[in-house]
Formats: sequence, structure tokens, C-alpha cells
Amino acid sequence: MNGLPLELIDSVFWWLDGVSLAKSRKVCRQWRELHQQPNYKSLWKEICFKEIDKDIIRELTGCCNSHSVYELRSQITQKDKLKNDVDALNYEVDWELVYKQWYRSRHIGKWPSLTTELKGHNGPIWDVKLSGDRVVTCGADATIRIWDGWTGQCLRILTGHLRGVLCIDLRKRPGVSPSSEKPHDLIVSGSQDNSISIWDMDKGVCLLSLFGHTHCVNSVSVQEGIIISGADETSAKVWDFEQDSPDITFSLSGHDDWVKSVSLWDNRIFSATDNGLMSLWSLDNGELLASVRISTGGKGIAGAVLRGDTALVLSCSGRITAWTGSEASADAAVLRSFSIVGQGSSGIQQGECIALRGPLVAIGTLYGTVFVYKLKSDWDKEFQEIHTVVRSGKCRVNAVDMGDDGEGPVLVTAGDDGIARIHRWFPHCAAEP
Repeated sequence: MNGLPLELIDSVFWWLDGVSLAKSRKVCRQWRELHQQPNYKSLWKEICFKEIDKDIIRELTGCCNSHSVYELRSQITQKDKLKNDVDALNYEVDWELVYKQWYRSRHIGKWPSLTTELKGHNGPIWDVKLSGDRVVTCGADATIRIWDGWTGQCLRILTGHLRGVLCIDLRKRPGVSPSSEKPHDLIVSGSQDNSISIWDMDKGVCLLSLFGHTHCVNSVSVQEGIIISGADETSAKVWDFEQDSPDITFSLSGHDDWVKSVSLWDNRIFSATDNGLMSLWSLDNGELLASVRISTGGKGIAGAVLRGDTALVLSCSGRITAWTGSEASADAAVLRSFSIVGQGSSGIQQGECIALRGPLVAIGTLYGTVFVYKLKSDWDKEFQEIHTVVRSGKCRVNAVDMGDDGEGPVLVTAGDDGIARIHRWFPHCAAEP
């Protein structure tokens, strides 16, 4: 191999998959120097586009947070559209890191682990979000808390809501990669006091409170200067909080029950009501693009997530419903329903919360168990077997989130005992690409 010209070795590298390319860097000093060449950024980009689903790439790079990046035309392929979306980002994407995060996420539960407990809430925790090394929680004690995920120290306690805080979402810091140490700058919270508050994550101060709902706010989603909120008065509202006089931009009418979950992806809004009505709306004008009703067994909706054209809805009756469609193909949407399967728990059929990141879906259950599934891109085979089981206390899991803190994959849970638990997995040196 030492006798081969560097140009030939370089050409061979372009035929490798991601894991093989990463291992080739450890062969010798000469090969490692080749990896430091600028054109290897393009090589890792090509590998990501070849091996990773397009919506996962958009999630990991953060380009799904820009809802007007590129206008799709019929002659443009999905791959070309995605490349244009990514190229329009105002920061440089570390493609090797994107591949590494995607690869590592599949090893949740498979590598050595460490669990850190975050104690301080007085009462149940209702929602939890990861932000680099930090964790944000909210709960029945009407507080929002920001934690150091490594030491377990509470960095800030945000007070101002008059009743329990039911939901939070984090806004990505403009011009900053999602893989940075502090990827988010704002916290948006929804409360039982019917209000929405916007907080500066670094200073811990409330920048703005929004009033317009008449019942408790169950779900919030934020991108750039837009907030989507869903509440118990059977309404979802769209706010532009960067205006001089922030107010409701428009309401999404047509819901016939409590709006339990809202999500925003590009210029589309997804909402799910407690009686199983799933709807897709246009962010531009609030037009209803598509809707479908699912059976909840009369027990309501526990949670829902949206990525690309796919929404996953978790019902309290113990089923996961997948709705794959768009405004262009609503009539041909794929609608599948799956039972929650797991091992060793009578609470399997009582899912309480859901999270989606990379190729993994996490379901928190009634008795402290989190079941993690790996998506296979084949709806006939999804949710047939469990990827791993995470034990997180003995009480109900109200919220779950997944991410990567730079050292390895992370899963964080929070529940009725008022404790948030961070589960980390550390890759073996030989296993990490």
C-alpha cells in the first residue's frame, strides 16, 4: 500500500462507506494526513447523502428550521432540493460530525452508560428538552429550570408563570450549528395559566408573554420568529413574536377537541387533537391542507411528533399511528397503526410520551420504562421489535428527549417523581467512526 500513489489512494477512499472511511484514517500517518485535505468535507457530505435519510439530514443539520429556504419545482429531485436547502444555511456544516451523530444514535443501549439525576422540582415534571450540555425542564411547580447536564447542577430557575408549566420548546440560535455547545437561545413555554412566555436562555429573563388562549396551553413549537401553540379551547394559534406589537397572526380553526400537540416543519404545521384528529396546515395562510381521524379507543392522545412528511401519534390506548403524506398527496397518504411492543412490563400498553430523533423513536410508559425503536424505512416492518429498554425510575414518564452532547448519544426522561434522568452512552474507541 505504501507504494501506491496518493492520488490513487485518494480515489479509493471515495468508494468507501462512512465506517470504512473513518477506520482508514487510523491505518497510518500518511492516510491520516490525506483526511485533513479540504476535499474530504465534500466526501463526507456525499456519504451522508448516500447513507442517511433526507429528513434525518435536515434534522441533524438544522435546515428544517428555515421554512422558506428553497422552492421545490417538479423537475428538481428531492436530493437536489435537500442539497440546495443545506447550501442555503448561513453556517458551515461539519458533515463528518453529522455522520458520527447519526451512527452513534443507533447504539443507544448498546454501549457503556452513565445516568445522572436532576433533582429540584417540587412536583411532577411535564416536559424536558436537550440543548448541548444543558437540559431544560418544566413542571407542576410553575418553574422552568436549566441544568448542567454533566454535573447535575441547576444553573437557573425561571419563574413568572402563575400555574404549572405544561410544555416547552427551544429556538435554535440563528447562524449556529445544532452541534454547537449552546445551540439554542430562547425558551418558549406554555402554561396552565393560559399564557405563553419567551425566555432568554442565557440570561434567564422573560422577554415577552403572549395572551390569547382561554384555556391551558398544551403544546408549543418555535422556529425563527414563529410560535405555534395548541390549547384546551380546541384551537391552535400562530404568533409572530418578532413584530413590534406581537399578536396572533391567525388561528387554525376546525379542531373539535383539545389540541394536545403541535409541530412545525418548514412551512407546514401539524396538529393533533385529543379525539384523534390529525391535521396539516399551511404556515403561509393557515389553510387546511389535509386531515385524517384515527381511533384513540376513547382514551385520548399522549403525544405526537412530525418530521418531513411523516407524523407519529401516540394514543393512550397503546398504539402508534404513522401518517405519511403531504398537501400534494393527502389522498394517497399512508396510514398505519402499530401496537407498542416491549418486554417485561404490564405498562407497555400505556404510552405517555414520544420522541423522534435520527433513526430512533422513544416511547415513555406508565411505569418508568422507555422503549426505543429503530426505524427501518419500511412501514411493514416498523415497531416489530424493540431496539433497547431504558429503565428510568418506577413512576410515569411524562416526557422524553434524545440528542448527542458531543461525547455520545443521550436520552433524557422526566416524570411524576420530579426527577429528570440523563442517560448517556459512551462509544468504544474501536466502535466509533
